[in-house]
Amino acid sequence: MLPEKHFIFNEGFCPPHNRITKNDIQKVLKIHPDAKVLAHPECTMEVIQMADYVGSTSGIIDFATKSMDKEFVVCTEQGITYQLKQNNPQKQFYFTENIPVCQNMKKITLENVEHVLRTMENKIELEEDLRVKAEGALEKMHEIAQ
Repeated sequence: MLPEKHFIFNEGFCPPHNRITKNDIQKVLKIHPDAKVLAHPECTMEVIQMADYVGSTSGIIDFATKSMDKEFVVCTEQGITYQLKQNNPQKQFYFTENIPVCQNMKKITLENVEHVLRTMENKIELEEDLRVKAEGALEKMHEIAQ
C-alpha cells in the first residue's frame, strides 16, 4: 500500500483531465468490468471518487506495475501508454472514448528542447516574486510525487 498523500485542489483545471467524465469511465467499465480505475489528481472530483488509485503519472505507472490486476482504465494524458505497456506487456490499458491528449505537452519535443538549449531562444523572464511562487509550486509538486 502506498503512503497517503495530501492534495491541494486549486481553482482551474487541466483541459485533457477535465474532459474525462464519470459517464466515460462507466462506458469502459461496462465492457471491462474487472478493470481498476487509475486517475491523475487533475481529473474532476467525480472521476477521482470513482478511482481505485489516484496519483501522479509515475504513481499510476508504479501502481499498475505492482498490481496483480490485469486490466486498467487510465484517466490521464495518453502519453503514459508507452511506459505502461513497456512495464506491463501482459496487462491491458483502456482509455475513455475521448482519449485525453494535451496539445501543449505535444509541443515539447527533444528537438525543440535541444534547439532552446543551444540557442537560448525563448528565454522566459519573471519578476522575482512570481519566480519564487512558481519555484515553490514546482518543489511542492516534486514533494508530492515522491
